[in-house]
Amino acid sequence: LVTEKKSAKERGKVKMRSRRAQASRSVPRDPAPVVDPALREKYKVEVTAINVLTLALVFVFLTAGSTKITGLFAARAHYAMVLDFQRYVAALKLQQIGMDDVSLRVFVGIHEMFLAVALLTTVAVPAACALGVIMMGAIFTHAVLRESPLIPSTLLTMIVAMVLLRLKVRRSMRRDEIENLSSRSKDK
Repeated sequence: LVTEKKSAKERGKVKMRSRRAQASRSVPRDPAPVVDPALREKYKVEVTAINVLTLALVFVFLTAGSTKITGLFAARAHYAMVLDFQRYVAALKLQQIGMDDVSLRVFVGIHEMFLAVALLTTVAVPAACALGVIMMGAIFTHAVLRESPLIPSTLLTMIVAMVLLRLKVRRSMRRDEIENLSSRSKDK
């Protein structure tokens, strides 16, 4: 008797699963959102600037991150990074919290490479913000060592410009899409 109840329950579950599967197959899915060609043309310059900034940042951070981790592509640059990170750890007294130059260099390098790849995805803005934090740390380190922070500050400026431009275009396109939809509904 107990086995009959279980099998009846199991049969009900199987029937329910098959109904759900059929229902999900029969409901047409919405296609991916398509940007109106007129809007795409309107923001062509801004989107091109975003793409150029993004690709430049990806190249720079992939190159810098890989140079911090390995000397495979640029042995001299890697050796210079090794010496620089030894100075950074000593100047910031990071040994007191258990951070040595190798772990700091590898940590920063891995994060730069990971976040550079993330700039090409839908999480580009948070990734850029994280890269900005890394660059602020680099600027602070150069200031402590009384060195020129020209490269990290330039990269931080590029990151801020890219993020602000992305957010501006995203907001403007949404506003324009809403206006287009409301004008279409008024016309009907």
